[in-house]
Amino acid sequence: MRRGVLGERGRAVKETRPRETRTRKGGGPIALAAAGQRRLVEGTGNPRVTAALAIGDALVFLVFAGVGRSSHHEASGFGALAAVVGTAVPFVLGWFLVAPVVGAYRRANLRSLGAMLGRTLLAWVAAWPVAMALRWIFAPRIAPRDFAIFALVVLATNAVFLGVWRGLFALVMGRRGAERR
Repeated sequence: MRRGVLGERGRAVKETRPRETRTRKGGGPIALAAAGQRRLVEGTGNPRVTAALAIGDALVFLVFAGVGRSSHHEASGFGALAAVVGTAVPFVLGWFLVAPVVGAYRRANLRSLGAMLGRTLLAWVAAWPVAMALRWIFAPRIAPRDFAIFALVVLATNAVFLGVWRGLFALVMGRRGAERR
């Protein structure tokens, strides 16, 4: 039984609602959900660090799109920036829709290379189907059999690209944190 919870006749009663939905002073289920959203948006705890990580993530998808277009002898590079951005958009959207929810921007990822790589891989595997669905919606001109091969290449290549970028980021941030101690 919890202290301070009284029934109709002033006797202590046991609460039956789950702990996370119990009303607290100044809040309730809605306030708890809002607090969860703040944690989700809060990211690394430092808005500049979170922004740098997110910008780097977006650049990774632009590099991926540029490399992919170049390997298929399509326009790429700075002269075809609009085309490269158009190719990258479904992957960027898929990533940014899913990765924050899976915890890809949490402070704990900066503690070690293993934490960053593990969470990055989890986030990409979760974001990948969303990104591929968006790619199919934006550019359905790929045959289904070829699309399956393309999807596997996207999965592996972006896992490597994101892993390299975010691994380097974690190492640099880890060193900066160690220097401050």
